Amino acid sequence: MDDKKENILLSLSRERANEGQLGAQLYMAQAYLNGDGVDQDYVESAYWMEKAANQGHEGACHNVAIFYENGLGVEKDMHKAIKWYRRAARKGFSNSQRALGRIYKDSNRKEAVKWLKMAANQNDEQAITMLKEIEGA
Repeated sequence: MDDKKENILLSLSRERANEGQLGAQLYMAQAYLNGDGVDQDYVESAYWMEKAANQGHEGACHNVAIFYENGLGVEKDMHKAIKWYRRAARKGFSNSQRALGRIYKDSNRKEAVKWLKMAANQNDEQAITMLKEIEGA
């Protein structure tokens, strides 16, 4: 895509994202995350991803959690990361269920097993492996 078309697409996407359109918010978040047509900017990516997450998109909730867990574009905050992982996990997002299992495995075995079992029930191979390690310990 040439630069002019890309700029028009970004401009239209930003307009739609500001209007609250989920798909446009996700597009803007990914564009800034990956530097697609814009300079890579984790702050902007986190902003748009959280907008999409606030609309209940499971993948966006998971990504916001990753931003908070790693301090990408936001201040590192494990409490907020766990909050966002839980939102996605409660909706059945296995990546978030597994992430919660990973987070809790050393501090709260019961909680870790609960989340890992949910992910394992969705055939999440990494969760199955983690669960075997925890239950075998």
